[in-house]
Amino acid sequence: MFDILQYNVSTFNSTVAYRVNPLDLSPQYASILTGVARLGQLGGSISTTLAGALREKNAESWQKILIITGSVHLFAVVIFTIFGSGKQQKWAQSIDRGLQRVKSDTVLEFFHRRLCTGMIKRRRKAMSLN
Repeated sequence: MFDILQYNVSTFNSTVAYRVNPLDLSPQYASILTGVARLGQLGGSISTTLAGALREKNAESWQKILIITGSVHLFAVVIFTIFGSGKQQKWAQSIDRGLQRVKSDTVLEFFHRRLCTGMIKRRRKAMSLN
């Protein structure tokens, strides 16, 4: 039971940081950072193969596998805690974007602006008729 809880908690925490952190570090290069980070998924494939090789259908072999898995997770947490950051990096800021904020139009903003513009035009037209 404890193993299942530990797996779910570690997977949830890894997924949350994994998906959001590239956007925090560099919105401009988030896709490239995400692609590089996906190389970390090779560890999942390698660990499955390693677990199959170490497993001998007894409790001691599973204990070895779980100790290795926990050690790898702990090592990654310590490294990220020491060297990691969630702040936007200097290399991700271009000179032009630092001076001028670029506004991206979402579909909702586009329709909202069109609706407001139409309402203002109708009000002006109604006021000019009076």
